[in-house]
Amino acid sequence: MDKETVVCLVGAGPGRRELITLAGLEWLRRADWLLYDQLLDPALVEEVPAKCRRIYVGKQAGRHAMKQEEINQLLLDCAARGGVVVRLKGGDPYVFGRGGEEALCLRRAGVPFRVVPGVPSPIGGLAWAGIPVTHRGLAGGVHIVTAHTREGLPGERYQALAALEGTLVFLMGLERVEEICRGLRAGGMDPATPAAVVSRAARWDQQVLAARLDTLPALAARAALPSPAMVVVGRVVELGEELSFARELPLWGERVLIARTSDRSGKLARLLEEAGAQTLQAPLLRLEEAEGALDGALEEIGSFDHILFTSGHTVELFVDRLLQSGRDLRSLARAGIWAVGESTAKRLKERGLLCDGVARPPRAEGLLAALLPRLTPDSRVLLPQSGGGRPLLREGLEGRCRLTAVELYRPVPEEGAGEELRRELEEGGFTALVFSSGAGADQFARTVGFGPKLPPCYSIGPVTTKALERYGITPVEAQAPTLEGLRDAIAAHRKGGEST
Repeated sequence: MDKETVVCLVGAGPGRRELITLAGLEWLRRADWLLYDQLLDPALVEEVPAKCRRIYVGKQAGRHAMKQEEINQLLLDCAARGGVVVRLKGGDPYVFGRGGEEALCLRRAGVPFRVVPGVPSPIGGLAWAGIPVTHRGLAGGVHIVTAHTREGLPGERYQALAALEGTLVFLMGLERVEEICRGLRAGGMDPATPAAVVSRAARWDQQVLAARLDTLPALAARAALPSPAMVVVGRVVELGEELSFARELPLWGERVLIARTSDRSGKLARLLEEAGAQTLQAPLLRLEEAEGALDGALEEIGSFDHILFTSGHTVELFVDRLLQSGRDLRSLARAGIWAVGESTAKRLKERGLLCDGVARPPRAEGLLAALLPRLTPDSRVLLPQSGGGRPLLREGLEGRCRLTAVELYRPVPEEGAGEELRRELEEGGFTALVFSSGAGADQFARTVGFGPKLPPCYSIGPVTTKALERYGITPVEAQAPTLEGLRDAIAAHRKGGEST
């Protein structure tokens, strides 16, 4: 092996991207190879580097992409090629995840490995359903059992489980709800014991069906809940109604597709997730930096009268290049600092720069209106920008000042992003589609297409709205052209729909 090699078994947690551990996320972002399961948030797969080779090895009841022996061999094959191999598993690798078998295979082959524990679904997933697995006075312990066996559990096993104190959790138990409840009653458990089926725990489409032990099977059969699902039995189920915090979140039950065209998509995803939504960032564009593009301007940075910033990403690249050149913010003391909007001004402040002016309205037109009266033909203006942005600002300044326009980065289309997204949109896999730029709308049209089955679409502001209208889409426009405004627009539109 020429490259340093390590295999890391990473627990993804239950159903939501944000429930992975910090260590697990760091390993994902280092991965050269990714072998991933079905029972995890697909947004996690987008956290790996662009160069990472992704291999789906998911297993569902009756449908296995690969047998366990084949997965073990694939881990060895990837490790033989060198680099960081991440085996991403739903929940925790060692809680009915067959992680122990994979670790033993690696150990016996002499392959270095690590294990990053994850939040197990019978703990974290039930917490999102409002069910604590232990609670003083109700359950002093929890017993986790797999219901996914070929013949089912024998009667004497149910008798032993029925005699236990505390909470019982049966994983992968959807097809055996009737058998589980009947077996526990036959083993001596009170038919009035609280019980529940929790389907797709912690996900946007989570469903909880609570009843008594003797009535749950009939209710579950009529409800036709989707898998994966857990069956939980015990008095703690009674707390579910009172402790179900998730459904009180303003965006609970929403799955939002973000047309990702910049680094802001990650911040938007976090805002939406904090409000209860699940997100997937559509990999439409990646930002390709122009190496050395700013070098010439930095050589004479102290001579500029004004520096204009049109995006947070431009701010980050500019300040990073400035510091890497051996200079610091004192080099900008002579220049007026201008931002196209409040979110860009906020990013500047985070990097130690206060704005002399913020465009109102927060577009190129607003920045021109504020700046032009201050310019003379001898004014030196620096405009670091995206290669794919609107030319209006540059064209409006040319001939009015001594303009230096520098292309710091250019959006480059991601290959092969559209087919899977088209399928999910057709199947109703998203409840909202969000655009934070006109470039995102244009690239979405080219890559995915605006088909007949679209969820409500949301726009960050007038420029993005006009881009969407060119494709026959009338979006809900954010009242404030910020990421927070987009979040609030989804919540307000959802609330308005619920009240009609």
